[in-house]
Amino acid sequence: MSMSEINPMLPPCNPITTSANRLTAQSNLQLSPVGGNFVVDRATNPEEQAEAVLKHHDVHVPEKIYQYTDRQETEEDIKVKSRLVERELKNTTDFYNSASTKIAAEVIQDGRSHITSIFNVINDVNLDYQKSFGEITKAATQFMEKVNKGLGAISQCLDSGSNGYIKFNKQKFFNLLKDSLQDYTYAHTKNFWKHSLSIDNINNVIKPMARFDSKPGMLAFWQKKLNGQGFLVKEIDHTIYIYPDMQPIKDIYETVNPIMGASTPEGEMMVQTFQSMQTAIDSKKNAVNNSVSRLLETFRQDNSHFETLTQLLIQLLKDLFQYNVAFANT
Repeated sequence: MSMSEINPMLPPCNPITTSANRLTAQSNLQLSPVGGNFVVDRATNPEEQAEAVLKHHDVHVPEKIYQYTDRQETEEDIKVKSRLVERELKNTTDFYNSASTKIAAEVIQDGRSHITSIFNVINDVNLDYQKSFGEITKAATQFMEKVNKGLGAISQCLDSGSNGYIKFNKQKFFNLLKDSLQDYTYAHTKNFWKHSLSIDNINNVIKPMARFDSKPGMLAFWQKKLNGQGFLVKEIDHTIYIYPDMQPIKDIYETVNPIMGASTPEGEMMVQTFQSMQTAIDSKKNAVNNSVSRLLETFRQDNSHFETLTQLLIQLLKDLFQYNVAFANT
C-alpha cells in the first residue's frame, strides 16, 4: 500500500528504494569487510557504520552538537524554516548524486569488497536517512499547518451573547477541527479523541504521515529521534510507520468539552471562561508547533552531519584508490 492510498491528501511517500548503482554484498548480510581485520556491524544503522569506517581509518569525525532556540516561534516562522530545510536537503541530495555517480565506476572497476562496502554505506546514509528524514519533516510541517487551521477555526464558532457573555458553538468547533485533521483519521475514528492514542493502539486510530521499509538499526534510530517529541514510531511487518502525536488535540477536546456541560453543543459562557479556554488551546497548539520546530532543527543539524560523513567517506575512497594505484606501480 502506498502513502497515497493510506492518505490521499499527503504527497506520495513511497518506501525508500535502492539506487540503481548500489553494490550489495549479498554473501554477507551481517558483516561487511572494510579492509584489514575490521568489519562493520551491519546490524547498526548507516550513520554508526559510517562513523566506524572513518574511525578505523583514523579519520576525525566531528561531534554532533544540537542547539535549539528558546524563542516561541510562530507558525509562519516554522514554515520559513521548513522551506530552508527543503533547500538544504536538495543541495545535499544534489551533492550526493553528483559525487556518487562520479565515483561509482571506479568502485566497480576496483572490485575489492571493502571498497564496495564503503560505497554502500554512503548510499545507505543518503537513501535510508537523509531522504526519509526529509520526507518526515515535510509531512510534520503539513500536520502542523492542519492543526493550526483547525484550531484557528474557533473564530467561526464565536459570537456576542447576552449580558456580556460569549456565545460559543462547541459542536461546530469540534466538527471543523475534525475536518482539518481528516487526512489522519479513518472513517470510524474521526472522533479520535475518544480512543486510546497509545503506541500499542495508534495504528488502529491514526493514519501514518510517513512510512518506509525497515532495516537493521533503523527502528531504534527513529524511536530515539521522534518518540516523545510530538511523534510516534512503530514497526509493523518490517515497515516503519511515523504517526503524528494527537494527544495535544485530545487534551484540547477534554478541556473544551465540559464547558457549558458536556452534553451541551452550544451556549453562552463568561469572558473569563473563554479566556481560560483560549489559553489552554494556545498552550497545546504551541506544543505541536514546538515539536515541529524542534524536528526541523534536529534535521538541519543531522543533515549537516550526514553530509560531512558522505564527504569524508568519498575522500576516503579517493585516497584508497590512489594508494592502490601507487602500490600497483611499485
